[in-house]
Formats: sequence, structure tokens, C-alpha cells
Amino acid sequence: MAGLEYGLTSVGDDPTTGNAPVTGKNALIQNEVIFTLSGLPDGFDPSLRISGVRWQYGTSLDEPHLPEPASAALVLCGAVALLRRRR
Repeated sequence: MAGLEYGLTSVGDDPTTGNAPVTGKNALIQNEVIFTLSGLPDGFDPSLRISGVRWQYGTSLDEPHLPEPASAALVLCGAVALLRRRR
């Protein structure tokens, strides 16, 4: 399927502005997404096991999709989730 199906916008984004795919009925999440990883084995280290995270910019697969510069944030989120799970 081409075009926007869902996406993440910045904290300061105004959802009433932008092109039709962005202002339409698509599932847009503003500011943050929390990934909860479950069923992981003991000793799972997200910094060693999560790789190849990419960020799609725009509404078409022809637009840039670059390695996520904040992959460390995803790894940190996974580590925090593991710590919470063990409590």
C-alpha cells in the first residue's frame, strides 16, 4: 500500500496543517511511542540484539529512509522495560 498509514509527529506539530495524507483520518501519534517488549529471555541485552532501526521520512517509500540517529533511545527504552519487568 502506498502513502501514509500511520506515523509519529513532533510534540509541537499542529495536526490541522500539512498535506491531505497527514491531516486526514490516518493514525498519527504525537510526540512519543513506547515499545513494550515481552517474552524476552533472561539476560536479553537490547544494545546487542536490536539493530537496523530505520526512520522513514515522508509519506512515500521513495522518500528518504535513514538509519535512526536516536537508536540509543530505543535501546534505553528496552533496558528500562526490562528493569521494570524484573521488579
